[in-house]
Order: sequence, then C-alpha cells, then structure tokens
Amino acid sequence: MACAHNLPQRTRRGLGLRAVRSAGRKVNAKLIAEDKQVNELLLASEQWLRDVVDNTTAVIFVKDLQDRFLLTNREFERRFGVQREQIRGKTDLESLPNQIAQLIRGGDRQIIESGAPSQFEEALTSIEGERYYVVAKFLLPDSGGKPCGLCGIAMDITAAKQSAIREERARLAREIHDALTQSFAGIAMELEVAEELLVTNEGDPLEHIQLAHDGAMLGLAEARRSVLSLQPTFVETCGLIEALRTLVERSKIPGRLRCDLRSEKIPEKNLSPGDRQELLRIAQEAISNAIRHAKPTVITVTLRWERPNLLLNISDNGLGMAKARLQNGQGFGLVNMRARASKLGGKLEIQSATGHGTSIVVSVPIAS
Repeated sequence: MACAHNLPQRTRRGLGLRAVRSAGRKVNAKLIAEDKQVNELLLASEQWLRDVVDNTTAVIFVKDLQDRFLLTNREFERRFGVQREQIRGKTDLESLPNQIAQLIRGGDRQIIESGAPSQFEEALTSIEGERYYVVAKFLLPDSGGKPCGLCGIAMDITAAKQSAIREERARLAREIHDALTQSFAGIAMELEVAEELLVTNEGDPLEHIQLAHDGAMLGLAEARRSVLSLQPTFVETCGLIEALRTLVERSKIPGRLRCDLRSEKIPEKNLSPGDRQELLRIAQEAISNAIRHAKPTVITVTLRWERPNLLLNISDNGLGMAKARLQNGQGFGLVNMRARASKLGGKLEIQSATGHGTSIVVSVPIAS
C-alpha cells in the first residue's frame, strides 16, 4: 500500500477534507445529542417545578407588571373557583369577585411601585369562607435584572389563628371572671357592713355604700374594656387609633378616673391585623392593671412614631411599683405584656417608683 506522502497533493487534500468533514459530522452529532439532552432536562425541570408548585398547600400566583395573571397553581384555582386557562392573561378585576380583586390588586400595586418585597397577614374570602393568610410578595427580574413580574405566595394560617383566638378568649374569660368576682365580692361586703350599721345605728353606712358604688363602677369599666377583647375584628375594621380611643372611653370612671388618648399620624397600613391586636391587648392590660392595683386618677395613652419605631406609652399617676417588683418583672400582667411585645419584635420598658406612678413604653419597629 502506498504511503500517504507518496500520493499526489490533490489526493492528499481530498483525504484531509473528508477526514475533517467526518470529524465535523461526529462533532455535530454529539452537539445535537447534547443539545437534545439539555432541552429534555429543561423540559423535565420545568415539569418538576410545575409539579412542586401544584402540589404545595400554599396559594401561588405570578403576574406581569400590568396585573395580568401568567401562572396560578392548583391551590389558587381550588380556593377561588377558577381555572388557569380562564384567567391566564387576565387581571384580578376580570377574573375574581370585585372585593377580593380590589384587595389583592391594591397590595400588588404597592409592591410594584415600591420595588420592595413584603410579608404580611391578610384575610380573604374564598369558596371556604373567610380565611387568614401569611402572604409574601416580591418582584421577579428578567435576564437583565429588570423587574418583569410579581410573585405572591400565601400560607393559610386560619387554624392556628383560630386556636390562638380560642386560647386568648379562654384566658380573658378567666381574667374577667376573677376581676368581676372580686368586684362583686367587695360590693357585697360593703353593702353587708352598711346594712349592719343601719340596724345597729353604730356608724355611718353612707361611707360603705359609696365604697360599694365605687366597686360597681370599677367592675363596669372592666366589663366594658373586656368586650373589646372578645371582638377580634374590631381593631381590623376600625384601625388601631380608633380602637385605642374606644378603649380609653370605656375605661373612664366619672368622678374617679380620667383617661386620655394622645396620638399622631402613624404608618398604620404597615402593621398587620395581628400586630394591631397585640398592641391593643397591651394597652388594655396595662390600663386594667393600673386600675386594679395602682388606684390612679389619671391614665394617659400615647401613640406616636419615632422612625423606625412605633411607641405606645401607657402612664398613670397611681401608687407606682417598688424597685424590687420592677427588677423581678413578675406580676401585674408584666409577663404577658413582655411576651406580646417580644412577639411583635419589639421591647417593653417600665418606669415606676413607689408613690410616683408608672409608665409602660412599648417600642415596635415598623417600615415607613
């Protein structure tokens, strides 16, 4: 067989081209196979992602920046009674009941305009009735990093919230029972003494009748305050400032206790319904404890915003607390109030001295 170098130049060039072409075909075939494999993996990964989204118990949706639905998962469709084919490319107002659509749309526009992600609690009505959710919303970027869509993920916390409400109501029922029982027992005792003095004519019964009257007024104020605690939607409907104003009005005892509210404009929309409820509970407990234990004539509730903190201050001119009691941090509902403040990511401070009243200050960080 002739060696390649003995072949004519044209023949050698032809052999070289065929070899290159053959190698090129092999490379192309390999690239095509690899490309096909990549495409198959991409399709599989998209289906895996779709399966994950569809089989979670969270409610998930994706929209473009014009509020048109691009993606919804099965849980979204189940809860709101829609099909993805029906709402894809449509807005909330075109796809959902008006009240629900307006609520969702308002929150979405705020995220789109601010560009900042947000997490909050929200109550929505679906085919299962009113449900409570923890909602996270955030913008989705395109390949260049520019926002091109919005994603919302909502977890149903209704069961946990209802359990917390039941526990809260049970606790309040015990407190109401204890407070009213104490009031009624005191009233009965004073009236018995007054009756005995009337029979024996050995003293002035009017003093004891007045004490019984005072006890009745205290019990009435306690009952009126407690009604707010049994209305968990009151603060959600009216807002924190109005709820505090109602609490202050119901705490007044004519001729014995003046109760005032001082408030300024605060970014209340950045407080979740749960946060507002906890702040109202702290104010309620602080007022109730002051009336029961400190015998004040004036209680002042102040709500103000000192960036980045919301400050709630409940002060009274009552008997105050000894330093040892403050250092101990127990009793007078202090444990409950501290726990509530901690739950809000804030802190509770107490300033008091025997004979000089008490000031309870709750500081909670909120966005502007």
